[in-house]
Amino acid sequence: MSADWRHVPARFEAFLAWLQPTPEERRWASAGVKAVAEVVRHSLRTDGDRLKEAIADPLVVGGFGKGTAIRDSGTVDTLLVLPPRSRQLGRGSGQGTTAGHSAPASFGPALARDLASHFGTGGGCNESWLALSTGPRMQTKLVPAYACRSGGYLVANRRRTLGGGPWRLMQPRLEVRHLDHADAISGGKARHLIQMAKVWRRTSGAPIAPFAIELLVCEFLSAWLYRRRGLVFYDWLVRDFFFWLTAQTGVDLPIPGGGETLNTGTGWRRHAERAYRLAALAADLERDNRGSESLFCWSLVFGGEFLMASQQQVRGRAALVCSGGSR
Repeated sequence: MSADWRHVPARFEAFLAWLQPTPEERRWASAGVKAVAEVVRHSLRTDGDRLKEAIADPLVVGGFGKGTAIRDSGTVDTLLVLPPRSRQLGRGSGQGTTAGHSAPASFGPALARDLASHFGTGGGCNESWLALSTGPRMQTKLVPAYACRSGGYLVANRRRTLGGGPWRLMQPRLEVRHLDHADAISGGKARHLIQMAKVWRRTSGAPIAPFAIELLVCEFLSAWLYRRRGLVFYDWLVRDFFFWLTAQTGVDLPIPGGGETLNTGTGWRRHAERAYRLAALAADLERDNRGSESLFCWSLVFGGEFLMASQQQVRGRAALVCSGGSR
């Protein structure tokens, strides 16, 4: 490697290590899902003969399910796969039916009440999902779903897309496969870039969905010229992604396996334009090894996390020198 850009590999390696959920967060996430499963099973067992089928543990999806969660994310997305009989009960109730279909998946008042009494609920809960407080600064977002024989899961279609039907199809396994492919062709950059973009989203307040970030990253890496290069190119990775991102407002992204699309929205464009300008300046400063100035620019894109990771890296090197260690 040339003397130029000498700070880039170590900085981004430290930043990515810092972004990973802590061991405590992973334990809280896992324990919360198991605790929810116990309450669900107990609630349904005591509900007479209405639902006798076995209930599996909630299926972890989203960031924790795909390996793209970041430190302090605070939310575990899960699907509660309900027995088919509960859908038939919804059909018979006459509530929420549309065009001959049963009502969208819901927990039922008894189960929702039991879950809320055990965990408490966060903001934004409704009949199609619950946000349960299951650990220190940790929520388990529980979405009721039905398994499809052809694969995937039916969940409530709150946006009423594709003709206004009450359901939408989720294909978590195909989404993971799509992400794995993007990682494979880019030497693992897909999950890295998603995590960094999530921190940018949190820092800037950009109103873009995390799933939209995931789909956009996969599309970007399919065409990025330097996708097989190493950490020394990560400043260009961030710069080029934000430049490309500024042209992706209002785009309909195909969702793997579902035959549906997700619109990216438009309200975040100015945030992406600002991030591009800062990343372009930071990359130029990195080329000239103007370390403190480039670090400041990166901290404006990613917030204090980038600065803390860099400081932790410096402290680690100092401790290594003091202890007599070497590379």
